[in-house]
Amino acid sequence: MTNSRVRKNSHKRRRWKQTVGLISMSLFFLLAIFIGYYYIQIKKTADQTYKDIDRENIPSNEVKSLNDPFTVLVMGIEDYMDDVARTDVLLFNVINPKSKEVAMLTIPRDAYVYLEVRGFKDKINHAYAFGGKDETLKTVYNLLGIPIDYYISTNFNGFTDLVDAVGGVNVNVPFTFEAKMVDPSEWKTFEEGPAHLNGREALAYVRMRKTDPEGDFGRSKRQKEVIKAIADKAISIGGITKLDNILKAIGNNVQTNIPYNEYLAFMNLAKDFIHVDIDSIQLEGTDERIENIYYYILDETNIEKVTAHLKEMMSHTDPSQALTFEERIAQEEATQNLPEENPNLDSGVTTNSLDTETTAQ
Repeated sequence: MTNSRVRKNSHKRRRWKQTVGLISMSLFFLLAIFIGYYYIQIKKTADQTYKDIDRENIPSNEVKSLNDPFTVLVMGIEDYMDDVARTDVLLFNVINPKSKEVAMLTIPRDAYVYLEVRGFKDKINHAYAFGGKDETLKTVYNLLGIPIDYYISTNFNGFTDLVDAVGGVNVNVPFTFEAKMVDPSEWKTFEEGPAHLNGREALAYVRMRKTDPEGDFGRSKRQKEVIKAIADKAISIGGITKLDNILKAIGNNVQTNIPYNEYLAFMNLAKDFIHVDIDSIQLEGTDERIENIYYYILDETNIEKVTAHLKEMMSHTDPSQALTFEERIAQEEATQNLPEENPNLDSGVTTNSLDTETTAQ
C-alpha cells in the first residue's frame, strides 16, 4: 500500500515537472518568435527609412562604435501645406557615452546664414527648400564646423503619429497660451499646469514661439520636454507592446542614415541616457528686418563659444569632466573678473619704495 502511494506521488511529481518543462519551453519559443518578429519589423522599418549622406561636403567623426562620442542632427520638416517644404526645427545633438553627457543645440529657423545652394545669405530653413537634407546638413556643418555623424528627419505627420503611437505624452505647461493647430483655422488653449497631449496637440505645443516670453529658447525647452516624454514611453515596458505602432509611425514619415545593425545599439543607449540631464543650448542673436523680411542675426562670438564647448565636450573621457555650457561661461567670466596681480609684489618691492628711491636720486 505504501509503495503504491509512493509510486503515485513520484508519478505526479514527474508529470508536474514535465508540465512545467513544457510551459517553460512554450514561453521560450513564444519569446523567440516575439523577438524574431520585431527584429524583422525593425529591419523592415530600417530599410524603409534609410537614406545615406553625401559625404563629399559633410564629414563625419568616423565613429567606430556607439561608445565613441557622436553627433546627430534632428530636422523637423514643415510640409503639411501646399508649399515648399522647409525645416521648422533644427536640433544639433552631441552625445558622449564616455562622459555621460548630452548637449542639445537649438538653431533658430530664421537664422541668417550663408547658403551655398543660393550663393548668398538667407534663412537657414530655406536650405531644405532649395537642396533638401544634404544642403541642410552642409549648411549646419559650415555654420558650426563640427562633423555630423547621423541625421534624423521627420515631417509633422511623423511627429503626431509617434506621439499617438506611444499613447500621448504628459507635459507641464509653463503658462497659459493659445496655439494654432496644423489646420490654420483651428486653435487650442493650453492651460498652465500638468496636461496630457495627443499628437496634434503636442505638435502645436512644441511649435508655438511668438507668445513665449523666452522666444525660441522657450520653444526649445518645450521640444526637449516632449522628446524626453516620447522616449520615456517608447522604451518602457508599455512601449514594447506599442512597438508595431511606433515602427509604423517611423517607417512612414522618417528618414535617417542610422543603419539597421545600429538600431538596437541606439535603443540600448537611449535607455542609459534617458535620465541624463540634457545641456540645452540656444544660439544667441538679434532680431532684424532686411528689405522688410524678418531674420535672426547670429552672434559670431556666441557661435565660437558654443562650438568650442561642444568640441571640448566630445573630447571628455570621464563623467568628472562634464560641464554645461552655462557652467563653462560662468567659469570664464569668473576668471576674467579676477584682479590682476601686481608684478612689483612678486619682487618684494612696493610702489612706495620705488617712489622713495626716485626721489632720493
